[in-house]
Amino acid sequence: MRFTTILAACAAATTAVAAPSMKRASKPDDKGNTKLLLGNTGHIYIADFKDDKFSISLNQSVTGDPAWMAFAEPNRVYAVDEFGATLRLFILDLDKNTLELKAEQTGSAGVVHLEFNRDKTRLVGAGYGAGKIDVWNIENSDLKLIKTIDSPGPLGPDKNRQATAHPHQAVLDPSGRFFAVNDLGTDTILLLDSKDDAFEVVNRVPVSPGGCGPRHGVFVPDEDDDQKTATHYVVVCEMASLAQVFSLDYATDNISFAHAQSVSTYGDTPPPSGQGAAAGEVAISPGADGAYVYVSNRMSGAATDSIARFRFVVDGGGGGGGSECEPPSSSSSSSPDLLLQYVDSSSTGGLSPRMFGLASTPGVEDTLFVGNVEGPVGLVALVMDRGGARGVGRVTSDLFDGPSSGPQFVMPIG
Repeated sequence: MRFTTILAACAAATTAVAAPSMKRASKPDDKGNTKLLLGNTGHIYIADFKDDKFSISLNQSVTGDPAWMAFAEPNRVYAVDEFGATLRLFILDLDKNTLELKAEQTGSAGVVHLEFNRDKTRLVGAGYGAGKIDVWNIENSDLKLIKTIDSPGPLGPDKNRQATAHPHQAVLDPSGRFFAVNDLGTDTILLLDSKDDAFEVVNRVPVSPGGCGPRHGVFVPDEDDDQKTATHYVVVCEMASLAQVFSLDYATDNISFAHAQSVSTYGDTPPPSGQGAAAGEVAISPGADGAYVYVSNRMSGAATDSIARFRFVVDGGGGGGGSECEPPSSSSSSSPDLLLQYVDSSSTGGLSPRMFGLASTPGVEDTLFVGNVEGPVGLVALVMDRGGARGVGRVTSDLFDGPSSGPQFVMPIG
């Protein structure tokens, strides 16, 4: 049953939900070192984090804006050019600290996210600028564009931000078959079915309210199905600073999405900038005492921006005040559902944390590696445990060429 583990946790008088490790979470090597892949305009970096300190082992000048990358072990780095239409493949040698361009091909303009299929033979790019989705064959270290998909549907109400479709992310579900594509311009989650290389749009899920601008999301795997499917999908709306929870139901050739909850990424305290705030990245991980969801908050109007932390709780359905295992919620479901409960927010020491990477020690702590695009601190490590966040390492922005040149992309790779 889908909620067996969750309900058992509630029976033990805790609101925390046990959760499996996520693909985005890595862990330090046996020497306590974490290697990070970083990117900003004109540069790709490799950083090492050990003993609460950062060191930069590679600073490679590159063409374009590698605002998002994808890493395939042992040595392939795929990089977008957010300001152009070129996908590039680099070969990384961590022993020699070298990065060499191997191939480049033209695809859709303004790609801002890349996602592998399960066996890393296909690469899906979300073309925010062009309003399209690219599918690449990357077998044998080649770059072959095999399909370009329009992002269909009516546009959102914001005439400035939603004048066209803006696919912002494609995320693979645990089955390895479906990709959820969050489109900021159409307030929609598109579902692509990759079976037989078709990559057909099989579902369009509206995300409310209009103008919320869905940006990034994450699937919550089903432990009772050996993580072969997901029970829920959490998507962050950039323009409304909301985290939206959908419960999922798998069919033979589709997934249905039912809205369960909408919650502010600032808890009960609105940001000083009001509607100018913009949520960014989202990640999920096992924490010290249960499953946590982390969201980066940008353009808040505060002296520094923040990472919000949520935990999963179980809603008994039917509205009402609930209990520790049944908190108040906006869910309309009559059966138990998985919801988010705001825990706290932690300063990133800088501004505009567009992305963060996650290294997790399940049952102990999570370490978030946060890139601040602006402000005095370009890169910071935040250790998250039951007591909150501890800043344990930072790199000032002058190492990244100034206060508006911090990393746009941060990913632990080993």
